[in-house]
Amino acid sequence: MVEKLFRFLNRIVLDMLVIVEIHGQAQAEAVVGPHILVANHLGFIDGFLLYYVSWHEDLIAVIAEKYERNPFFRWLGRQLNVIFIDRYAADIRSFRKVYRRLQRGGVLAIAPEGTRSPSGSLIAGKQGAAYLSMKLGLPVVPAAFIGSQDRLLLESWKKLKRPKIQVRFGKPFLLDPLTPEGRSEAVADGLDEIMCRIADLLPEEYRGVYADHPKLVVRRRESGEGSGPVVAGDHKSEFIPLVVRGGSAELTIRAPVKIGDARQVAKEAAVSRTGLAGRVTDAEGNPVEGSRVHVYDHVQMSERPKFVSEKTGPDGRYLVHLPEGGTYYLAARDKFGGPPKLGDLYGRYDQGTIEPSAVVVKEGEILREVDITVTKVW
Repeated sequence: MVEKLFRFLNRIVLDMLVIVEIHGQAQAEAVVGPHILVANHLGFIDGFLLYYVSWHEDLIAVIAEKYERNPFFRWLGRQLNVIFIDRYAADIRSFRKVYRRLQRGGVLAIAPEGTRSPSGSLIAGKQGAAYLSMKLGLPVVPAAFIGSQDRLLLESWKKLKRPKIQVRFGKPFLLDPLTPEGRSEAVADGLDEIMCRIADLLPEEYRGVYADHPKLVVRRRESGEGSGPVVAGDHKSEFIPLVVRGGSAELTIRAPVKIGDARQVAKEAAVSRTGLAGRVTDAEGNPVEGSRVHVYDHVQMSERPKFVSEKTGPDGRYLVHLPEGGTYYLAARDKFGGPPKLGDLYGRYDQGTIEPSAVVVKEGEILREVDITVTKVW
């Protein structure tokens, strides 16, 4: 009740004080399930702007521990279920709270810089958001605040003017999952990717330490698809820092073929007597051609799928062979890789419940008539 009242009053007050322009919100809203929203941090008002533009009920807002010492902010934080975190120490307790709420389907909103930028431009980020995204396999939604510096707001208010603040959302993306080898380097690369995505949404003068740090990667997918994770047989280069000042540049880049893949497409998996079969249909019950069924082993369905079917044919039917029996959770979609986007077809297998329904497959059984309904993401 308090949170709903806060969101209502927060919108009214901000509309009185500032003019908020929002760009790209549709593609951010299209992300289904738990994910991580990352943004730069310019001023005190950013936290209130977060609730102004947020559409998520379980928003995991992370706030500096210093505000917990203020009785009002401590009370308000508890009502909004925010998490106070020590930015200068290994705050394992708060980190575990964030981790558990993400596993339950929450959406984490965090400023990787960890504090307000004193210069108004990006400062070096911290690795927490990158680690969580890579550990849990969660999509990242980049965002940028422009014009929310305390100094600019005070100058406008002194002149009885409503300053303009822009909030820009970028294209959601996935980081590569963590592996036992080279974890620290991988997380550092993930952080660079996050910060460069934020920098790309900002004017040049806001990019700070990331102004000369764009990243380039070359991929060629054997499937011919324009998006999705890199799988066995695809070509992928390493990330390459690139700076071009005027004119043009010509590069030769090695993009070796990836060998092996933890995720298995149906035709790559050994055919067994255990599996799932059914149809993918639309809301009217018509078969949907060209969709894949993704198989997960956890109800959050937050990490990358364990198995993926071939595309459905004109009859909408699919078949997924599994190496063993067990409890699985299913989703169907018409795109391969990355979070569902606006206009994509997406649906989870459920039996009239809010949460995805579990499918129990016995060893040596092909469980049939496991049908999934997909609809367009709006």
